[in-house]
Amino acid sequence: MKNKIYFALLASLFMDSCQKLDREFITDVSQEQIEASFDRTAQLLNAVYVELREGFLDIGGTAMMASATDEAEHAQENSPVQNFNNGSWNSINNPNNVWASYYRGIRRANFFLESIGKVNLDLYKLDPSISQQSIYRTRLFEMERWKYEARFLRAFFYFELVKRYGGVPIINQTLGLEDIADVKRNTLQECIDFIKSECDSVATVMIPGIDVNRTPGLIPVSYGTSAAELGRVTRGAALALKSKVLLYAASELFNNPSWAGAYSNKELISLSGESRTQRWQAASDAALAVITAYGATTLTISYNNLFNAGSLSQTEMIFIRRNTASNSFEQANFPIGLQGRSGTNPS
Repeated sequence: MKNKIYFALLASLFMDSCQKLDREFITDVSQEQIEASFDRTAQLLNAVYVELREGFLDIGGTAMMASATDEAEHAQENSPVQNFNNGSWNSINNPNNVWASYYRGIRRANFFLESIGKVNLDLYKLDPSISQQSIYRTRLFEMERWKYEARFLRAFFYFELVKRYGGVPIINQTLGLEDIADVKRNTLQECIDFIKSECDSVATVMIPGIDVNRTPGLIPVSYGTSAAELGRVTRGAALALKSKVLLYAASELFNNPSWAGAYSNKELISLSGESRTQRWQAASDAALAVITAYGATTLTISYNNLFNAGSLSQTEMIFIRRNTASNSFEQANFPIGLQGRSGTNPS
């Protein structure tokens, strides 16, 4: 009987000990921790850049846009790009549907802009040493520049939407599910003005520098010779986007009274007010601003060098999307071979 009592007491002791070891460990990173961290906030900006689409294999992951025109032919008969060629595409089956991805990018940009002011730099700010104060100034500079990079990317996404759909909802804050029902389309003119205004802000902002006096300066006009800067938003990219959106604003696409007049909400797909001549002049002035900003630019002799890792820092590159080293483009576009398999071909 005594043995049973001792065994019961021993078992209860072990059970009590186990309870002390059953501790809850939280491994998730909270939103507050993300927003307070400089490095994690940088990753929020990187997530906006991720939404930039590839230029070559943009349709179905294998086809170039040239295959949707008379320039080339895609060998795969079941490729989404063939929907353009046979006229079977529509609002539901659209091979070039960017609505979801670009609004995801816009939401990410809005979230980043709402979070950037919450980064905690007290570790460096409160340390009077020269090295820590230098880090503090550098991070302030980076964070200020990040804001305008996000604003440019948001404007870029809006332009890609506007040129496909006309006037779209301009959303400059993160919305909850309950807020979506109240979102309305903005007019085409409002969208053009918004994109233009964002580009002007990026192109003219003076950001305090990293020197002791924090001397203000413009965002660089080009990548120059810095491989680290390649792919980041520049002042030249902002000027070029403004030039492009004003060119579209002057084109037949958005000046279409012959057929837009029959549309119940023509302000969503057509511009009014200024004359075509005024719009063409605005587009011309914006293009001249790009040329002036870049100055005399030496073009790369070999087009192939633009895609070589050793030749990436080229002043003629205005805005690019960086990718890791890959041969997926070559795989998707090799000459017609076994069983007729291939990708984009001249004919």
